[in-house]
Amino acid sequence: KDLLEHGLTLNDQTSLSEEDKIITSLTINPLTNILYIGLVNGKIIRINGGNFLNRFQLSELKSNLLYFKPINSDSVEDKKLDLITNLQFLDNPSLAPTKLTNQTSFEIYSISRSGSTQSVLTKISGSIRPILISFKPAIGHISGKTKVNIIGSNFDDSTVVLMKNLINKNSFSYSTEGSFRLVNTVSNPSLSGRLEILYDSQWSTIPYDFIDSRSVRVICQMMGYTNGLINGPCLTLNCGSSKQTVYPKKIVCEGFEKDISYCQQIDQTVSGHSRDAIISCEPSNSQNFFMLNSTLQDKKMSIVTPTTSIPTDVSIFVTNENYFESEALKFSFYNATIISIYPNNMPSSGQLSLTIAGNGFGCDNSILLRYSNSSKQQIEILNTLNVTYCSQNQVTVTVENSGNSIAGQSYYIEVAFDGQYWTSSDSLITLTNVTASEISRKIGIFKGGNNMNLQTSGIISTSLLGVGMFLSPSDKYPFRSLTTVTFDPISQKVSFITPSVLASQRIYWGVTCDGQNYAVSKVPFDFYLTSFTSLYPSVALITGGSVITVKGSGFVKSTSVSVKLTFVNFPEIVVEGVFLGPDTITFTSPSILVPTVSSIEIALDGITFEKTGLTLNYVNPTFQNTSPSCFMRTFSSPISVTGNGFPLVPKSDCIASFQKEGVANSIKVSCIVESSTSINIPKTPTEFERTGSVNLSISFDGGDRFISTKLNLDIYVMTIENSNPSIISSNSPSFVTLFGKGFVQSNTSIAILKPWEKGQFNFGENIGEGWNLVRRVRQGENYWHPTSDHLSGSSIYGKFENNYLANSTFSIAFNTTEFDEFLFASGDLKKWLIVSKKEILKTGDNILFNVTKSSKSSISTLTQWRNSASNLEDPIISISDYSSASLTNDFLYRGYSTSIPSSSEIVSSLQSNGGMNVFIRKRAVIATAIYVDETRLMFLTPFGMNGGIYDVFIQMGNGQPLIQSTRQLSVLPRVSS
Repeated sequence: KDLLEHGLTLNDQTSLSEEDKIITSLTINPLTNILYIGLVNGKIIRINGGNFLNRFQLSELKSNLLYFKPINSDSVEDKKLDLITNLQFLDNPSLAPTKLTNQTSFEIYSISRSGSTQSVLTKISGSIRPILISFKPAIGHISGKTKVNIIGSNFDDSTVVLMKNLINKNSFSYSTEGSFRLVNTVSNPSLSGRLEILYDSQWSTIPYDFIDSRSVRVICQMMGYTNGLINGPCLTLNCGSSKQTVYPKKIVCEGFEKDISYCQQIDQTVSGHSRDAIISCEPSNSQNFFMLNSTLQDKKMSIVTPTTSIPTDVSIFVTNENYFESEALKFSFYNATIISIYPNNMPSSGQLSLTIAGNGFGCDNSILLRYSNSSKQQIEILNTLNVTYCSQNQVTVTVENSGNSIAGQSYYIEVAFDGQYWTSSDSLITLTNVTASEISRKIGIFKGGNNMNLQTSGIISTSLLGVGMFLSPSDKYPFRSLTTVTFDPISQKVSFITPSVLASQRIYWGVTCDGQNYAVSKVPFDFYLTSFTSLYPSVALITGGSVITVKGSGFVKSTSVSVKLTFVNFPEIVVEGVFLGPDTITFTSPSILVPTVSSIEIALDGITFEKTGLTLNYVNPTFQNTSPSCFMRTFSSPISVTGNGFPLVPKSDCIASFQKEGVANSIKVSCIVESSTSINIPKTPTEFERTGSVNLSISFDGGDRFISTKLNLDIYVMTIENSNPSIISSNSPSFVTLFGKGFVQSNTSIAILKPWEKGQFNFGENIGEGWNLVRRVRQGENYWHPTSDHLSGSSIYGKFENNYLANSTFSIAFNTTEFDEFLFASGDLKKWLIVSKKEILKTGDNILFNVTKSSKSSISTLTQWRNSASNLEDPIISISDYSSASLTNDFLYRGYSTSIPSSSEIVSSLQSNGGMNVFIRKRAVIATAIYVDETRLMFLTPFGMNGGIYDVFIQMGNGQPLIQSTRQLSVLPRVSS
């Protein structure tokens, strides 16, 4: 009675008479800090709630000697009291005395050191260690209230069930009105935090001046801790939400009450949350233990799980008044969310494998599924056969429908992962009762391609509609499945195309709408061996008369072979075919009015047409132009032919014929039909002995029938011998006349002026050629270019090496060099950009520069750089905008880094990539060439060319070779007025 009045919490709320409250034995488990009280009536009460050894001055038990004796033993030797020097055997049975380990029941006495057996403070009657085998279920929802059966043995009235090794004991509770919790601002568990009380079914804060040190002690003990202290008001840190209420009572305790219901509570006026109490609790010996509500009936034990805030795994064990502990087993708290269930339909009677997707799943064989209606009321629990896969995000389970639900109805699916707590979903599943009966045809070609219709009934959902092939109508699983099917909901016919098989075969067709269960038709279907492999040529002129050959196998000779040509917008045409052998049939194409495509069907008996899967393309090509209209006699070059109605035939079927006037034989080369409007002749012939004009014809059937394009091409031999003038000024554009032989008229002729002085480096097609290295920062440097010349080229420093991977930093003067382009590039050439010299001359803080091309873009782009005369490190050049270039290591140039190291993000580009380089070059100049006559061409030089000597090249048309002039062109440097 004294213990109870001091505020200890009973695990059993049964009222006790005054006589029952007389204690006959007292035992404390030092591991779990559970107090066992033996009463007069033989009942044992378990109590947890504080550090009993210190709190009730029972620490003298620690210094006593412990003895034990077996119970119900007639052996005189067994009745002797054996000395037990320590309690280690309670944790490790192997350390127990031999006589004790052989007993199923024993008594332990605590006797004072004086040796007097009269001063017995504690007497423990016990049994063997409890055994824990498993939990059913081994998971529970975080909302609690899951009933778990404990599979094991040796359970008695003193057995308790505990969770241990908890990260935060405070996160578990059997929450009732008046429960407390600590709320921390960080995710890590802590014994400090904002104090909240469950008041009017919601968590409310408590002002710090509504409690004192004695009431905090009681509150901390209610949460499983010992003493506590008030840290103060929250002020702005970790204060409660504006949506929370404030507890309107001041709690006044003496400090020994078992909960605040024994304390005085005085009504107060409350305001905001700036005074919310922050407290700290001291850990108890049982801090990492949480006692679970357990029930023992017929020596079988079960628990009800508490609530917790987040999903977690815990260790659960059982112990008894003799401190014997079982092995600890894992138990998981889950919080599931269901996103989808697949498939979305199932047979009203039968089995189905369902895949449930989501997150936070718990895995246990106790999983249950059930139907519910639109109000989420249970309709039927499905028979769960087995769980084939389980993870936190997906569960695959085989279920069986009893057949009591109505086919055609849709239901919600709910899942109980622990067999008790139902997790609802918004996923609907439709029940079906599918049948299959008649088929539209009973034979088909073994290579497939036949259109089929299967008469069905009961199909409601088509998301998983499929057709299966069965060897017998009684088979359950198909040996082959077809997923490309269509469904007509009015006629209930499933349409599909027969697949190919290896040989003649009898099969049965079945249909499924859940991807697993099939309804099989009892009507057989026979595949036969006739096959069609090719049709040549595959194109024919609309005028008709082309002999078409059909190749295949299994053809049989008959009195009549019919070929049917089916058109999209015209009536079908049937013509007579000719049997030439078991693999060849021919027919002559009929004439039609306009170009179109026809499908070919063949009836070997003249009546039953079989789809061959082959098509004949009727064409009426017209030719418009060639580009270029000329080609060199001694050089193969490409020619493009434009027009309309070109058939898309294989490369082997396209032949170009060049017929020179006055010459009997033509020269034939391959061509490629690129589209219905374009033909490419990759290489012109070089066999012509003289220049002149040739007529071009095209064949689309491999060369049997050529169609004249009515287009002529000129053959020429070109040389360039002189130019006038040979020296021009860069101050203004100049007309230059080229003199030579073999010039022909072309709309795409160009003159290309390439600098005679070649650069040192050629970096391939993307970056180009003619680059000279002028400035470099080596890899690993902590400074950028030690210059503030703003890329004028006036600075000279370091020892120059003509090596863009050199382990040195240098610059040579280039302010007097004629050039018009910069290349800024890393040593490994993975990061680079090209920009004109003219662009670099722009100045400003945040202006857009036109980048010609870069490692990130093959076309010109606008990029924001900084180039201010007042900033000595400018220009700042980067692939992306300079303000964000440090995030992607895109800096390619900065200046004025002479003494103070740059920040790591600025120089990060220098720590790899082979360092950073600056190149310059004069680019080639392209001008339009104007045809004057066979001996003269003219072009206009652009304004602002760089001075120097240029090689002159002429290209007479797209794809034509470059012809170099024997005479160079000199450009005088610009002169300021």
